[in-house]
Amino acid sequence: MTVLAKNKTSRYREIEYHLRQFRQYKVGMSNLKSQVELILPRTTSSYEKREGQHHVNWSRSSTEDCVMERLESQKVKALEQEIQKYQIIVHSIEQSLKELDEMERQFVQYRYFQRWTIRKISLELGYSESSVHALRRQLLNKLDISLKGILSL
Repeated sequence: MTVLAKNKTSRYREIEYHLRQFRQYKVGMSNLKSQVELILPRTTSSYEKREGQHHVNWSRSSTEDCVMERLESQKVKALEQEIQKYQIIVHSIEQSLKELDEMERQFVQYRYFQRWTIRKISLELGYSESSVHALRRQLLNKLDISLKGILSL
């Protein structure tokens, strides 16, 4: 196998990996956002009358002194970078799927989202296994171009 063929095979495997993980990326994004929200304190407002003073409207955080430190914490930065990475992957896959024809989208649904075998897909679609393999190659050729940006993440 030539270096170019190995490189293409490697890219195809990575594309297939991202397609299989598509739903987990969405769940992961949601979980990471929740973690960031738990780390960062919420600001609360209060209105009270203090003796000898006028009514006072003030805002404070229960951890006001730590807000700036936490905003710059490595943990939050790492979480936000991971969220951004997942957002790029999810958005790229969604955009790429929109450009596929119905049969190709169906193949992606069966093969990568539902994890069906080529044999089961061929029976469902009414095509031979070799035709389904050809559909897979055609699909991966398209996705190799449209998803090239996520391969370096």
